[in-house]
Amino acid sequence: MPGLVRGVGAADTFDPYAVAIRDAHPDLVSDAVHSRAVSTADRARELAERLGVTFEKDIRDHEIDFYDAFSRSGHKFTPIHRDEMNFLPAAGDFTWEGQTLELKSILVTDPEAKHLYRPIRDSVKKGTAQGVDRTKFMIDLRGQDLTDELREALETYNTLPQNQGAKVTRLFVFTQGEVIDIDLI
Repeated sequence: MPGLVRGVGAADTFDPYAVAIRDAHPDLVSDAVHSRAVSTADRARELAERLGVTFEKDIRDHEIDFYDAFSRSGHKFTPIHRDEMNFLPAAGDFTWEGQTLELKSILVTDPEAKHLYRPIRDSVKKGTAQGVDRTKFMIDLRGQDLTDELREALETYNTLPQNQGAKVTRLFVFTQGEVIDIDLI
């Protein structure tokens, strides 16, 4: 039981079962873990209610931040849920303007393409292995500027030798309330 409780705060996820255990046994978790898990759960619940949607139980803080900023910028989206009944993986995290997109957030203060290449490549390959087309991405720069250097590096993603076999078909960047369509080479 302590492993489940520690997982709530450590993974920044919302797991109703673990939250219930944590609330029933507060002596098993530190105050920092308790407040962090509660705030993530509360934020997810509040955002879902405001938008009239439901999120996966394991939504993370950076995803909540993105969905909040994305919706406040006037964009409409629908979260995608895994088909747990048939054990089918999701093709992405959300749909926007008729496209299924996988979300990747830059969690560094100085965004560089090298911070994105591997997560994108891994996601494409994982989707392929699962029989899911996961080739369209939304990159959240978390309010940071899309520099010319980063744009050019993202445009050339498909041309890099290490990305062969993991090509993307669409790449969008969300920054400062704006969605920018990256012209892939």
